[in-house]
Amino acid sequence: LKMEGYVAAIWQVRQADINAAYLGRASWHPGLTADDFYTDYLTCLVGSAAADGFRQALQTIEEADREVKKCLHGFAFAFEGAMENKLRGVDQEAIDRVRPQLVRAVTQLRHAHLNTTERGRAVVDFWLKRTQFAVQWIDLGVAGAGLGRRLGEARELGDALTAEQKQ
Repeated sequence: LKMEGYVAAIWQVRQADINAAYLGRASWHPGLTADDFYTDYLTCLVGSAAADGFRQALQTIEEADREVKKCLHGFAFAFEGAMENKLRGVDQEAIDRVRPQLVRAVTQLRHAHLNTTERGRAVVDFWLKRTQFAVQWIDLGVAGAGLGRRLGEARELGDALTAEQKQ
C-alpha cells in the first residue's frame, strides 16, 4: 500500500501514532490508499500549510531508518556481539549516507514548524527534537566507535606483546 513510515523493530518506534491511525482507518476502508490517508490525516494533525513538509520529513527519516537497519545495526546500541564490531570502527560510508538525511529532515521539520497550526506544533516539535537527537546520537556513536577502534588496536598490540613475551 506504499505506506511510508511503517517501521516495526525493537527500538524504532517512529510514527507509531500515524501507523495506528492508518491501520485503524484501513481496516474499515480497505480501499484507502496511503496517499489519501496521509493527505487527510496529516492535514488534520498539523494543518494544510505544514502537511506536505511534515510528510517529506517523515519520509526522509524513514529512508534514514532503513539505512540504519540495513548497514548500521548494532551501531547505536550495545548488545552481545556488537562490541567486537565497535572495536573495529564504524561503517563511515553508511554514516555519510544517513547523517545528511537526518539533517535534511531537521530542515524540513523546521520549515513545517513555521507553517503548522497551534494544535500541530507539539507534534512537529516532538519530531524535530527526536530527529535532532538522532543526529547527535550518530555523532556520539561515531566518536565512541573511534575510541573503540583505538582501544581495539591497543588490545591487539597488547596481545601481540604478551605473545612475544611468552616466546
